[in-house]
Parts: sequence; structure tokens; C-alpha cells
Amino acid sequence: MAEHTVSLDLADMNRYSNDEPFHTDEEYNLLKLLETWWKVDYTQQIPPVFYLTDKKISHDLSLAPAIKVYEIGEETVGIGLGYIAKKKKLTMNIEIITLDRTLLFDTKDEVIRILDFCRKNPIPGWDFIYNVSIKRMDPRAGNYHIIIQVGLERLVEPIPGI
Repeated sequence: MAEHTVSLDLADMNRYSNDEPFHTDEEYNLLKLLETWWKVDYTQQIPPVFYLTDKKISHDLSLAPAIKVYEIGEETVGIGLGYIAKKKKLTMNIEIITLDRTLLFDTKDEVIRILDFCRKNPIPGWDFIYNVSIKRMDPRAGNYHIIIQVGLERLVEPIPGI
């Protein structure tokens, strides 16, 4: 009888890559929005590498900048006398990490350009996207870092079954 062996390396078990998710979510949709509209002409012909994680990553910044996309929190407010619908706000972070200062600002400007361009109906189920804040982290030579906090807003979402 034939015998089959399957080997699995521990490195294969990481899931913060850009593999297709089991369930599409807002983080993945925002990442795809940035990937779809990205123009390397504005970032010194260097495309970034995108990650869906809020954890530390091991990435070679000499090859390309790293952009991490992750959700921070969601809030809802009831609408109507009988609370028949709700207004939703979702806050997300876009972290940019680069090797040099010029590329940091070029990459930040490109992210802002995409967010401004896609401000209405940016991803399925959401009406608007806007910048909440831009915060520059402690600069160190060879590791420049900016966090762009964005908000997704849905004006009215019906509550099913009401």
C-alpha cells in the first residue's frame, strides 16, 4: 500500500499574510482598497507590502515600506423612536513604516490621496471614510513610522427583524 507523508513547518502556520480570508471583513476590504488604487509613481516607484495585523512584523524595509491595517473599535448609536436602525462608526489604523524619511512622507501622501479619492462608499456596507488623525511616532534612523487613524461611517443600518 502506498504511504504518504505530510510535513508542516511552523512558519507555515502564521496567518498575518495577504492570503484570501475565510470571511471578508472591513480590515481586508480597506487593505484591498489601498492595494487597488495605489500608484507607485507617487512613491518613488516602490510598491509597499501590506499586512493585516496589529502585531510586530519582521519585514525588510530596504526592499519596500510596510503598511499594517487593523481595526481599533466600533461604536453604534440607535436611530429612531423605537430604535429601528443604527448609525455605525468604525475606527481603523493604517501604520506606515519606512526606511527613509522622504519615502515616509510620500507613502503617507499616497494613503491620504486614496482615502480622499474613495471618500464616498469606500467599501461594501459603509457610506464614508475620513481621516481622524495622523500621528508621527518617535523617529529613529532607519525606522520612520506614522499612524493614520481613519473612520468608516454608516449613516443608517436597519436592524433585522424589527
